[in-house]
Amino acid sequence: MFVSQWLRQLQRSLFPGPSLQCREAWRCSPVHRRVRLCLEVLEDRLAPSADLVTVAGGSLATSFSVNQQDLTLTATVTDATQSSISVNEGTVSFTVKDQSGNAIGSPVTGLVQNGSASASFTLPAAEAAGKYTIDVSYSDTPDGFTDNGTDTAGTLTVNAAATTITASSTAVTFGTSSQNVTLTAAVTSSAGTVNEGKVTFTLVDNNGNTIGTATTSNTVTGGSVHVAYTLPAGLAAGTYTIKAVYRDSTNNGGAGNFADSSDATHKLTLDPAFTTTTATSTTATFSTDAQNVMLTATVTSTSGTVNEGTVTFTLFDSHGNMIGQATSGVVINGSTSVSYILPGGTPVGSYTIGANYSDSAGNFDASADNSQTLTVNTANATSVSLTSFSITPDLTGGMAQVTLTAQVSNPDGTVNEGTVSFTVAGVSGQSNVTDGTATVQLTVPLANVLYGLSVAVSYSDNATTANFADNSTSLSVSTSAWNALLPANLTFDSGKGEQMQFSLGSLPLFSALYSASTGLLSQVNLGSLTVPVTYTNLGNLTVATVGGVAWGLIFYDSNGSFQGIADVETASDGSLQWVIYDANHHPLGSAPYEL
Repeated sequence: MFVSQWLRQLQRSLFPGPSLQCREAWRCSPVHRRVRLCLEVLEDRLAPSADLVTVAGGSLATSFSVNQQDLTLTATVTDATQSSISVNEGTVSFTVKDQSGNAIGSPVTGLVQNGSASASFTLPAAEAAGKYTIDVSYSDTPDGFTDNGTDTAGTLTVNAAATTITASSTAVTFGTSSQNVTLTAAVTSSAGTVNEGKVTFTLVDNNGNTIGTATTSNTVTGGSVHVAYTLPAGLAAGTYTIKAVYRDSTNNGGAGNFADSSDATHKLTLDPAFTTTTATSTTATFSTDAQNVMLTATVTSTSGTVNEGTVTFTLFDSHGNMIGQATSGVVINGSTSVSYILPGGTPVGSYTIGANYSDSAGNFDASADNSQTLTVNTANATSVSLTSFSITPDLTGGMAQVTLTAQVSNPDGTVNEGTVSFTVAGVSGQSNVTDGTATVQLTVPLANVLYGLSVAVSYSDNATTANFADNSTSLSVSTSAWNALLPANLTFDSGKGEQMQFSLGSLPLFSALYSASTGLLSQVNLGSLTVPVTYTNLGNLTVATVGGVAWGLIFYDSNGSFQGIADVETASDGSLQWVIYDANHHPLGSAPYEL
């Protein structure tokens, strides 16, 4: 038996029970202390190295790693009898255990030098973060130190490994309906590839308001993750912050192997949606007054129905000059229309419609259409009519001066352009139209206007841009009134009836009325005396009766075409006679007046 062992047995026989552990003087009786000191002196004399020791394991910390890692475990060995004695022999065994008491890795042993021991321990790969116990025990060669059995375990703390999360900036297009956008993030760690934990994504506007609903990913795999994040319908175009927060809570009662991390430096850019603007060609009719023209356009987008922004309409002529004033309309359900004021007198022609869409909210891109036209057509039908003419005969020269006046009318305004051409008895002349009226003077053979004539009136818009439609008319004028070679002035009433006024100088003599429907003389006015003229059809012969007295015969062929006339005239001897004229009013002969 070793000396040390013998001494211990002696001590136990003297002080059985807990008295053996009485190390603190204030707890021991005086007798106990004296005996104990004697035994210790005896032990030191007989076996100076056979002392009791106590071992205290050291504590250390490391970070989680997907790879195995080497750690240095330490312990302090102290002489339990005399703390002044330095222990320089024996070994300390280290065993790392989890919270369930299961050994982790392999136990290791370290030599004791100067009261300390250390050993290299291999922590298995991917050992979960948490706290582990390091059990320590001391052993020595025979006659060496002896572990007193009151060792203190050390602690190994495996902390969560630091991580870095990096979201990815992305961009999508504005939509009127809700839409999913893919948000991604990478989670990295010096401890190795991250294959656990989840990432929660949140979109935040410039005021810190959450957009939509925060969305948590599935488990991070291979260090990356993605989610389908739902953007609310009609979310305004702009820039939003992507907040990505990584959390790991997989092991050891909720403690994660990887530390939390977050990123709020990346952005989701919601770009304006592309649009297409299409104007509609239209027409208007020339007018001398300002008029409203309806201009329309549609605005479409693949991102949904456009219900915002405005379309500004402009009109340009072929030289790029703006016509009128730009006018804007709000887009509703993808379309808009405006009442555009077309200035009065805008010439007939084609004008480019400019339709420019813009959205002040910035949700839709601007677009434009300049391919459509406004066509200003010629004004509605123009009417031209002969309103008056006068005849002033020149008996000595055998000519007559004829003055003709025509009215040019149009429902789209007063006509102030173009010309009227007049033709009388083969003689023509033109006059410009001013305020809807044109007047011309023609000199024609007297013989051609004595017994009726045809007047042709024709309007033509010869302006650079013809704004009014052309028109023409012709009518027969009855001037035969007993071959009166006197100045005469003809006017027309609203029913196109004619009234020929004959005068001598400034003295009115008589007037003759002509029917609008037949062109024949219908009444003769002599001062206050009114003499009606009636007509009686006798087959191909029409008899004109003035005041009940036959005064003229009108001849027609079987087709109803005019052939000539025979009227009563005064012969050179003062007697009455019939004078017969052909269709061209050439005299064919005469006969005594008889019926």
